[in-house]
Amino acid sequence: MGYRGVSMRPEPSPTSFSYSIEPSAGELRVVGVGPLDLAARGVLCDAVRGVVEGQLQGRTVVLDLTRVEMIDSSGLGELVRALLIWDEQGASWKMLPSESVRRLLALVGVGRFRSGGEHGGWLSSGGYPDE
Repeated sequence: MGYRGVSMRPEPSPTSFSYSIEPSAGELRVVGVGPLDLAARGVLCDAVRGVVEGQLQGRTVVLDLTRVEMIDSSGLGELVRALLIWDEQGASWKMLPSESVRRLLALVGVGRFRSGGEHGGWLSSGGYPDE
């Protein structure tokens, strides 16, 4: 009786995090797609730096993460670093989280809920809006 070897190499993810930038007159939308995890390290921050360096031109940045199906602690760190870059540059921004991003933000105390499960103000430049 023989034993079959098991590969210790991780299986490649069928999808990886990517983004697109969609400019309009009043805002610049950065749309993230895919898992925001360790494999995505640096991708979101690179996008944010590119926006700050040449495309912002007084527009509000909308970080659209509605198509991010998974985020882990590495992705959370990447997200926080990206938002800090915008804050350091004085950029006006807001975030649209997916359900998985929303849950993690609420878990770590960055997002908050109103009664009935409705979110009550996600992070944006300048903090939470008045309720």
